[in-house]
Amino acid sequence: MKILIQSLLFIVIVGLFAVTSDRLTKINKTESIPESTPIPMVQSGMSDEEFLNQMIKHHEEAIVMSQKILLPTSRKEIHDLATGIINTQTQEIKTMQQWKKEWYGK
Repeated sequence: MKILIQSLLFIVIVGLFAVTSDRLTKINKTESIPESTPIPMVQSGMSDEEFLNQMIKHHEEAIVMSQKILLPTSRKEIHDLATGIINTQTQEIKTMQQWKKEWYGK
């Protein structure tokens, strides 16, 4: 019974490897976009004001995530990254809020 389970497990692993390998080969064969080719912009219908609202929310979430990692991390690199995110995105939020106030009275 043990040999049967090991054989089945081996077959499953080999099968998964074959499928993954095939997919990776196809990914590697795709052509990249030449640097000179402009990437078309998607029309979202989003207003400038909505963009600012969404970016402020996004920055606030990044700050919360960064604050949560400051104490538990023991890696200086992560601590420095989180501190940098908090500082820069706090300033960017202030800038975007000032624009909203100037442009939209909000």
